[in-house]
Amino acid sequence: MGSNASRKTIAGSISVYENLLNNVTEETFTKTPAEGVWSFSEVYAHIFSSTIGCTKAIEVCSRGTAIENNDPLPFPIRLVLFFKRLPPGKKYKVPQVIAKDVRKISRSEAAEMIQNTRQQLDTIFPLVTSASATQKVKHPRLGLLNAEQWYAFIHLHLRHHQRQLSRIKNLLDS
Repeated sequence: MGSNASRKTIAGSISVYENLLNNVTEETFTKTPAEGVWSFSEVYAHIFSSTIGCTKAIEVCSRGTAIENNDPLPFPIRLVLFFKRLPPGKKYKVPQVIAKDVRKISRSEAAEMIQNTRQQLDTIFPLVTSASATQKVKHPRLGLLNAEQWYAFIHLHLRHHQRQLSRIKNLLDS
């Protein structure tokens, strides 16, 4: 899938988050559904702060101030980015460097984060295809990624957490 198609899919995913946000109460949004399970609120805090972090990595790649690296990605990582999906059947813990962003936020904070993310994505989109493929920034799990790979990660990460939101909804509804 090319960058333009990814852009539309990313926009669609963000709309899913926005629709859910508009259709839950503050109490439901911040309610912990089960021991050790994130609330909607914590997912939103994580996904939108992480997405902003990804856009910053894309900016660094596009400025030419990232790590110059011509090595190809390992095959399993290429598969993850190609299919825009993490391997199924496995739980993924948030990397320690990002864990600080997992906190309960209000619906209004989430709405503001969505708006900021949309603006940031619009700003960085032109940089994605113009950035050098050899300018890379380290991802905590996937290794060195260039701007297009970071953009693909945004796409898969948003979708990954959409599935998590469905599981949370099922827990809250039961």
